[in-house]
Amino acid sequence: MYGDSQAVSEPSTIALFGLGLAGLGFALRRRQS
Repeated sequence: MYGDSQAVSEPSTIALFGLGLAGLGFALRRRQS
């Protein structure tokens, strides 16, 4: 059960990181124009 929860938390962490990175890039792009 422990290994299962660990496998589930990994993709969500990557998705959260990617979402934050996209939001940061979007904010920087909006500030430039």
